[in-house]
Amino acid sequence: QEDRMAILLRAEAHEALGTLDAQLRDLSGMLLQYRQALDLAEAQSWPLDGEAILYNLGNVFMQEGDHEEARTIFSRMLALAERSGRAENRFYALYGLMKVAHNAEQPALSNSYAEQALATMTPPPVFAAAIAQHRAFNLIALGDPAAAARQVDIAEAAIREGADFGKTIYSSYNTLLRSRLAEIAGDNRKALELYKAYSADRLRLVRDTFAEDVKSIRASLEGALEVEKARRSLAEGARAVAREEIRLQRIALVALGLAGLVALAAFIYQRRMARELETSRQRAEAANIAKSKFLANVSHELRTPLNAIIGFSEMCIREEMGPLENAVYKDYASAIHRSGRHLLALINDILDLSRIEAHRLELDESEVAVADFVGEACELVGGHAAARAGAIRLEGLDGLPPVRADRRLMRQTIANLLSNAIKFSPPQTEVIVSGEVRADGGIAITVADKGIGMTESDLAIALQPFGQVQSVMTRAHEGTGLGLTLVKTFIELHRGRLDIRSAPGAGTRATVILPAARVLAAAEDSPPRAVASGGRA
Repeated sequence: QEDRMAILLRAEAHEALGTLDAQLRDLSGMLLQYRQALDLAEAQSWPLDGEAILYNLGNVFMQEGDHEEARTIFSRMLALAERSGRAENRFYALYGLMKVAHNAEQPALSNSYAEQALATMTPPPVFAAAIAQHRAFNLIALGDPAAAARQVDIAEAAIREGADFGKTIYSSYNTLLRSRLAEIAGDNRKALELYKAYSADRLRLVRDTFAEDVKSIRASLEGALEVEKARRSLAEGARAVAREEIRLQRIALVALGLAGLVALAAFIYQRRMARELETSRQRAEAANIAKSKFLANVSHELRTPLNAIIGFSEMCIREEMGPLENAVYKDYASAIHRSGRHLLALINDILDLSRIEAHRLELDESEVAVADFVGEACELVGGHAAARAGAIRLEGLDGLPPVRADRRLMRQTIANLLSNAIKFSPPQTEVIVSGEVRADGGIAITVADKGIGMTESDLAIALQPFGQVQSVMTRAHEGTGLGLTLVKTFIELHRGRLDIRSAPGAGTRATVILPAARVLAAAEDSPPRAVASGGRA
């Protein structure tokens, strides 16, 4: 909308985006957003908070190490605040000058700015703590540890007053300050203990940041998958419109066929439209191929560093280069390893789908025992089952004849079905994998669970690429929505089929059926012997 309120909200939105870009140290993005905000404000003759823009700009230059430019900007902000008489803007200008002087190793000047800022207004707890800590560092540099200790106490009180500051970087800075004060006092043992506590806090913050980065990567990948799903829906809609247009054109041609000249004109028109539709189809196919190549290239690029992350973290877990003295490091390595394996599995699914769409996925056939690839699949998902205190029971697999199949694809097929069964089953429940020779000579492998189940409409969605019954924002179980799609495709490549029976609250039975042509020998005369794992896989 273009009314007065809409324009005002748009200007404030650009200013807010500029502030976010400043925090991300994106100077060009910040300047672009602030310029758009100023243009909108000037066009409507509205005042805009220029001091806030200068404060963010000064912070960016200070983070980049350009202290002189940051000092100039904060000084201009102070001059504007003096003219406007706004105490809050004067405080933030002095606060910025204090940090610039501290970073430029001018402790006396930094303390002077800090005292002026505190005289301007009573700051919020977070700024009070930051000012006190800067003054403490400055006083240590000036050789006054007693005064520095008083500032540390002031910072401690401000941290306690702020509800969310107890476990932030401010607490760790206070620990570092007390370590330096203990070192100055000659108490090296206490200084070392405090510095170890400071290091532990910093490690925790780094670990939390890494966890957030992993979540961000995962959210980005899932967002890309959602975008691709939306593009597929739009393409299908376009094809439906094209089919309807062709149908209408044929009706028009029949109606106009009674007149010679009109029929000829209609024929020419139809040919032209057919060429345009063919061109559109070719462009759509080219776009689909480009998309597949893009996904494959991006997946390969991501898989290379992920393999390094997984390999090095696994070396840390196994302590191959020597024991880890601190057990916490081993826990960190395990967390990195699990996250890396999860992302690698997601990327491998995308690569398989890209090869399928590009018709580049071919079977690497060999003679394989059914019990072998089912057992390997159980090992792949064993950690998942153990985490949920569940069990996988095997029945009737040892007596089945060998088959001619792609061992990797069959292993991944059973692993995907087991992963879904475990994921959607309550904890401490049993998943059963059974096999039998069918009357037509084929082999059926069934994965049965007692989980939440699905309706017929839910099942139709789950079998579509990227299809998930719940939305990304509300679903309770993570995943890409590619598992059942890949299972169905892998089995169809073997000329088999996938049969799924499910009902809400009654669980799901997924049966993989391989045709008789892939069975290499008849089953033994004696009936297959049931084998149960009796515990977690």
